[in-house]
Amino acid sequence: MKKEHIKSFILIILIINAIQLTIQIWFDSSLWPDGYGFIDDFRNSSFVTTITSIFSGDSESMSGEQLYAQAIKPRRIIINGGGAREVYNIETDDYNKADQFVNKVIKSFKKSKITVSPISYNEWKDLFKVKSLYIDFGYGVDADNLNIIYDVKSSEGKFEQFKNASGYIIVPDLVTNNCSICMLDQSTNKVYRHSFNYDGSELLTYIEDSTYAKQQNDTFAFEINLDSSSNSDQDVEQMVSLSPLSLLSISETKFNSVTFNKIFENDEDFEKFTEKSLAVFGYNASNLRKSIQSDNTIVYIENNATIKFYPDGTVEYNAVNKDGGIKISPVSTSCSNAVNEVLNIVKNIWDKSGVSHEFLTLHLDSLLADNSDNTYTIKLNNTFNGIVINYDKITNNCVYANIENGYITKFVMHISGVTKTDSVSEPIPVLQGIDIMYEKQNNKKIVIDDVYRCYHMGKNGQANVKWAFKVNDDDNILVIDNIVEEKD
Repeated sequence: MKKEHIKSFILIILIINAIQLTIQIWFDSSLWPDGYGFIDDFRNSSFVTTITSIFSGDSESMSGEQLYAQAIKPRRIIINGGGAREVYNIETDDYNKADQFVNKVIKSFKKSKITVSPISYNEWKDLFKVKSLYIDFGYGVDADNLNIIYDVKSSEGKFEQFKNASGYIIVPDLVTNNCSICMLDQSTNKVYRHSFNYDGSELLTYIEDSTYAKQQNDTFAFEINLDSSSNSDQDVEQMVSLSPLSLLSISETKFNSVTFNKIFENDEDFEKFTEKSLAVFGYNASNLRKSIQSDNTIVYIENNATIKFYPDGTVEYNAVNKDGGIKISPVSTSCSNAVNEVLNIVKNIWDKSGVSHEFLTLHLDSLLADNSDNTYTIKLNNTFNGIVINYDKITNNCVYANIENGYITKFVMHISGVTKTDSVSEPIPVLQGIDIMYEKQNNKKIVIDDVYRCYHMGKNGQANVKWAFKVNDDDNILVIDNIVEEKD
């Protein structure tokens, strides 16, 4: 190689290195005095974020659209084998394989001509006793949004109109060698069967292979007459009833505990995070009144809103009035757009914290249905190994947001990273947990919408797997703390 070419090559490397160092110096907020708000705004713009991510090698960054696609996936896929049952939770290998098979069925469903017919509520319940697949979303969804999820044109009549379904069941028909999808509208208790062309024997083989030599360690509330629909058949009033599809696990299973990682190494890192995150809400520190509370919570106050940053990674935004919140577009938005907007905020704030995206696995926990008021409550859970993380501050969900007429008026999120420990614990039997919860509710009549396992933070900073109960008309999740045993 000629000496001139070597010099040119070295010069190019030096120029690139100089540009990289210049960018790092320009956008290091610690080198700028307070009051230079325009620097913060420019540094946090989408253009600069893209450029700096290239130089920093941030390949883990997720978009709001990716988070949305993840958040609306079914929380579990349940395989009913007639005498055995397998439950695959999201994030597991078995779930991913089952999800691929379900998507194959749905692809055929979308291409086929559909025959829709009503069936009785009792007929629907009987489908869980035969060989079938139940796709449990874990949140309610209306017909229009379900069509959006599966990219189906509403004019094709693929899904009968309903207001609130939490999942659907796929059943092979061995007589016609076709399949059907049945959905329960929880707002009316009406059930519709959608028959379509698909090889029923293939579905049957998949179910039999998945449940071969397995047991039935999970039961639905309606199967043991604990659901509210069974009350009319009983002479004695049932004080505790559950949603028919509440899944009760009767297996004795032990789980590893987890600890929550420290988010910020020191007060300086925490303060930098708060100043960078303000740009996500459309503010900069120089234009806000700032105070530090006794627990080191940093509070920023503006005429229209208050933003609190807690040292444990909790972020809370409250607008003074509904017209002074965070504006989203379009104002007349759909629920799915509202969820997307919230997730974009979550993603941007999470990025400012520096916590790895591997700790961010969000799942929707609120109704995905449009309304004419453009008023929505968005809830999202964070999960670890398919188990919900239950927070005990402001909101139990990882993310909580209120949207009114095109404005986000309240927003709460918890930033956290977890590490699995060697400590093992076993939750008490779920029926015993229901009894304890009933006593804690002063023995009053209650309806339980959902039951699931969760990681709940203990006083020692360690989170064990416990039972969580979502009680009707209550935003708070009730957690039963008792465990059978705990050992190292």
